[in-house]
Amino acid sequence: MIAVSSAAVDYFIYGAKSGKILLAVTTEGEQLAATVNAFGHRGATIVPAIGGYTKNNISMVMIAVRSHEIGRIYRMIYQNDPAAFITLLDARQITGRGFEEYE
Repeated sequence: MIAVSSAAVDYFIYGAKSGKILLAVTTEGEQLAATVNAFGHRGATIVPAIGGYTKNNISMVMIAVRSHEIGRIYRMIYQNDPAAFITLLDARQITGRGFEEYE
């Protein structure tokens, strides 16, 4: 009941084109992106990054998803890199391939 209520509230507040953005900071960017593309049926964008504390070269992988896909993609991230740092953001509108077409 809570999940249905939450989905209804999100739909009315944010609209049908809303979703979430997962940002995964990882040392396994290429592998993670390939897994998400192949098995998550979502695209992933790899952004080269440098660790602010460690100064190591890392990747930030950005994945746009619908709310119901979050758990599946989280599992994929942690299977590829258990030490990944993940941030979940709200996306008010997602358009493009795999989502709504731009109008």
